[in-house]
Amino acid sequence: MERARNVIRWLPDKKTGVTRPVSLHHDFFGKFDGVYVTQDGFRGFYQVTTEDNFHARRHKILAFNVPQWSSEPQGKEHWRSWSFPVTPEDVILAHRRGTRIFRVARGPLFLLPEAEEWTAPKLSTRSIAT
Repeated sequence: MERARNVIRWLPDKKTGVTRPVSLHHDFFGKFDGVYVTQDGFRGFYQVTTEDNFHARRHKILAFNVPQWSSEPQGKEHWRSWSFPVTPEDVILAHRRGTRIFRVARGPLFLLPEAEEWTAPKLSTRSIAT
């Protein structure tokens, strides 16, 4: 599994002129938080969001188009768009606020009524002595 890296650029503040870091992007293809590969070799992308923001994220992923250079049999060449190749391994994890529960909607349609529920493990708050 790999999380998308945050790209930061130092820019001057318009009011004060002081240079400060600005996060430009931190998603794969501008849509997914990370990518994983299973032991069987299947690749999947994941997006983590809240239940309140689930539908906006789903729409953003499904509406994503990629320009591609295309050649037609008649010899014409042009740009055309195709949708991002979403697979059943791609998931949106929608966190239920105030709980450790995630609703996991799988691609290609990411339907919330069909989503599984996963409970995140409770982590120990004790510090580890070295």
